[in-house]
Parts: sequence; C-alpha cells; structure tokens
Amino acid sequence: MRPSGLGLKLEAKVKKVVVLIDDADEFLEHYRDLAVLREVAQGADVHYLNVFEKTYYNNEFSEYSWPPAEKFPEIVQKMEQKLARLNDRIDLGAEKVEFHCLVESGAADVVIDFLRGQKADLCVVATRGIQGVLSVFVSSMAEHLLKFSPCPVLALRPKG
Repeated sequence: MRPSGLGLKLEAKVKKVVVLIDDADEFLEHYRDLAVLREVAQGADVHYLNVFEKTYYNNEFSEYSWPPAEKFPEIVQKMEQKLARLNDRIDLGAEKVEFHCLVESGAADVVIDFLRGQKADLCVVATRGIQGVLSVFVSSMAEHLLKFSPCPVLALRPKG
C-alpha cells in the first residue's frame, strides 16, 4: 500500500480515472474540496465523461428524438469545451487528459459500457446529497454505479 498525503491507503497506483460530469458549472460550485480527487488522479490518465441523454418520443404518426440528430455535433463540441475549462480550473495533475461527450439514451448503461471499454481503475461521480424518503423517488447515477460499476467508485458529496 502506498500512503497518501490525505491518509488514504491506496492498494495500487490508479492509472486510469473516469470523472463523470453531469454539469461542469454545478460540479465546480458544489464540490470545491477536490483534494481526494487530486490525490488519486495525480499522474493518472483522466477521462472526463458527459452523457447527454437523448429522448425518443412516439405518437401515432411518427417517432422523433430530442435533441434532433443535427444538433449532436454542436452539443458535443460545447460540452467538450466546458470539460476542458473545468480541467483547467481544477488541475488534477493528470498525466494525460481526454474529454468524451456522448449523446445516447440510457445514460447509466452507457457509462458502465464506457468504464468497461476504457478498463478504468476508478470512476468518480458527484452525488446530489439527497437522503431519506426523497431518495426513494429520485434516480441516482451514483447509486447505479456503486451497484454495477466494473471498477471502484469514488462518490463526491456536495459541501454543506
């Protein structure tokens, strides 16, 4: 085990970290104390991942999706720019950084498949800090990842 500056006992060096980002601005505002993330990502390959949920609609005349397919390149470009700005602001000290924005339906399964495909050593996800009875009614990506992720999950709770 290698000791860390935060008192963490890491079994092995983390080589590939996937940081799941829903909203880059919200991530910065609510998760200011990112020392643990910096500790585990130092010198690793970091992959920022955003999955923009595509929704299908059906009616008796046609099937369509939102957002429309012609908007996908614009959505991907804008989110990759946001992820790059986020990376510049939090500076994890990563060896290599990549940005991924996917426009798909079924985000939870897409993330699991991405983690498998990348052979990630660690997945980092921010929670909304919802507890109690309300948590029964709110779907949680963090909870899904804790159950089904092929790698360990670091769940960051909001400040406060």
